[in-house]
Amino acid sequence: AQECHRCQWKFACYGGCPKHRFLPSASGATNHNYLCAGYQAFFSHTATAMSAMRTLYEKGISPAEIKSIFV
Repeated sequence: AQECHRCQWKFACYGGCPKHRFLPSASGATNHNYLCAGYQAFFSHTATAMSAMRTLYEKGISPAEIKSIFV
């Protein structure tokens, strides 16, 4: 869908699974993912923690140590 090309989360979902693209998009085509709103909510909610985990990983912290921080 056209909305996907402008979405800040495109890098994470790329429009989702094709079998879930059946809602009308802004252009009227039936190619918008019905899980889109949920994906956007999830990615927005987890963005800060994901960024922090990436930073720790890039500093050489092991995944097990990172997990212990966030669990």
